[in-house]
Amino acid sequence: MPLPKPANKTTVARPAQPIPRTGASAELIFEEWGWEPLQRLVGHLSRLPLWARMEVMVSRLPPQTVVLGAKMLGTVDVARLSALARPALMQLHWFARLCHRWNPWKDGLIAKMKASSSWSATRASVQALKGSLRALRDALLRP
Repeated sequence: MPLPKPANKTTVARPAQPIPRTGASAELIFEEWGWEPLQRLVGHLSRLPLWARMEVMVSRLPPQTVVLGAKMLGTVDVARLSALARPALMQLHWFARLCHRWNPWKDGLIAKMKASSSWSATRASVQALKGSLRALRDALLRP
């Protein structure tokens, strides 16, 4: 059995996957470039007393709460930015075409999920929990 040829040191290995599309690349470059300056910029907000108290409260939260809160705030940010940018984005033909295909698919998937028994059971549990929390609140606030 012949021995394998040694690797040519001038050969450049190809990436395992193709280079990401321009939009994703631009986002990654912006994130890498902007992370520190944006963090410093937002850090100036800690000079405001209300913001400083909020930062102290967040730093004392348990990790699971921080992750959940960060996820929720990130979702809110993206939802708001999407709503603001949507009219401009819909002027791009490729984006409008993609939305017209994506939205019906997404709506159908959500409809199937909401029709499931697990969705109904979860919804009933959430409603019961809300009722219990309202009753507890009312009992605690009662003079």
